[in-house]
Amino acid sequence: MCSSDLDNVTINVTVTGAENVWVIIWEGVVGVSNVLYQGFLSLISGNLWSIVVPTNASFAVGDVNYTIYANDSANNVINLTSNFSSEDNFLSIEFTEPPTPVNDTKTDRKSVV
Repeated sequence: MCSSDLDNVTINVTVTGAENVWVIIWEGVVGVSNVLYQGFLSLISGNLWSIVVPTNASFAVGDVNYTIYANDSANNVINLTSNFSSEDNFLSIEFTEPPTPVNDTKTDRKSVV
């Protein structure tokens, strides 16, 4: 799991004849794991729907599964499941001079102490 905020994820989908479109982002296996995020997409224009999903430390580094759902005026529901990759966005500091921190300072991947 990440311990720092990641970039937001924008999801754009084209759906014809939809009344509503929504997304569920899963912590692991689709349909049985915890839900990290769920929300309705906004109709941008024509058949284009979009949402900006704020991410946080609960999003694992690596593949993240999601399901897009859409329903029509008769409440017929269709869905599509896929995934996207998230990356580790930790700040990295490399010391070039002096080669190691001074005054008993310690470093890790995120900070200088």
